[in-house]
Amino acid sequence: MNKIVNVEMTGGLIGLFMHEPASKLSQVIARHNQEGWKVVQVIPSSSGNILLIVRRILFLILTLLLYTTANGYYIVFERSDSISMSSGSSPLLPPTCTSCGKPVNPEDKFCQHCGNKQS
Repeated sequence: MNKIVNVEMTGGLIGLFMHEPASKLSQVIARHNQEGWKVVQVIPSSSGNILLIVRRILFLILTLLLYTTANGYYIVFERSDSISMSSGSSPLLPPTCTSCGKPVNPEDKFCQHCGNKQS
């Protein structure tokens, strides 16, 4: 199972002097490691969107160069399914229906959403 997390960064003078990208990335990675996720890749996010660039410049002007948004990072995490229980779901996540994927109670015999028989 994989998941992607977007880590947003702060720009302007606040981002330059107050925030360190490495520490923010390590905090996010540590939090997800505690939940059983392992980092696969860290990808810098970039956008060629002209409206985003104009919005950032306007933020800088309006805040007197103090704040704007900045390009962040995408972190790709993976978790092996070997830590799953016999019902096929992770101990950290509620069990889901094998047919429709919606959450079900562990004691349910049938899915209340689609009627599929639970094993």
